[in-house]
Amino acid sequence: ICGEIPLQGKVNISGSKNAALPQFAATLLSHEKSILKNVPDLSDVQFMGKIISELGADINQLDKTTWEINPVNISHCAPYELVRKMRASICLLGPLVGRLRKAEVPMPGGCVIGQRPIDLHVRALEGLGTTVELDKGKVVVDHVRDVTKVESAASDVGGDHKAHFLLAKAAEYRSAAVLVEAAVNNLQRANALLQAV
Repeated sequence: ICGEIPLQGKVNISGSKNAALPQFAATLLSHEKSILKNVPDLSDVQFMGKIISELGADINQLDKTTWEINPVNISHCAPYELVRKMRASICLLGPLVGRLRKAEVPMPGGCVIGQRPIDLHVRALEGLGTTVELDKGKVVVDHVRDVTKVESAASDVGGDHKAHFLLAKAAEYRSAAVLVEAAVNNLQRANALLQAV
């Protein structure tokens, strides 16, 4: 490597897969069409598109990095054959419960690290007033009830996504005070994590 030469030029920065997949799932919270731009062209993104399509949403890939998602009529049951291929499909739980008040999602796979627990996801859902059961390899969520306080578990990336999705939809059903308290708790936890890095 020969140095001491100024570097110049422009680089197009691709969107983040770990941001795009939860955004795909979050489109299920609405009855209206969403357009996602600067989405990375990766197999996990294609899988998530197929899963959301199987749930009943109309999906169009407008170009290599732009997706149009219209989830007017969707099912609460995610398809096993697709979900098992990708761990990020656990992100579907929160939006499905928030929108339909119930969800059935197979235990996700696709992680080269090996099995990783989903207990934080389950605890976030239970803290928001749901009943969660693990039944024959599926996570079954039902019976959303009103709650007066939201208790969040220790932070992890996916767990926080799920709590935020449910909190966003919960605004239609629950008091603002509950949501503000939960949001403040999550922000404080995130700041503590950033300071520790």
